[in-house]
Amino acid sequence: MAKPDLQPVYVDPNDGQLKRLKGKLGLGVSNLNNLPEHNDDTAADGGGIPVGGMYRTGSVIKVRVA
Repeated sequence: MAKPDLQPVYVDPNDGQLKRLKGKLGLGVSNLNNLPEHNDDTAADGGGIPVGGMYRTGSVIKVRVA
């Protein structure tokens, strides 16, 4: 499996886009409050979140890795 491209990112408050500190990442984030809520990766898997997909636990944004 290829190593993930780990780079620092942030959500630009002007347009809601998720961006790399060195250029645009190309992922639009319109409203993080609409992310599905799951307790952990196992629950996210059961809820249909793919590996690499985003979900939240309360106010913590997570990416499913397993």
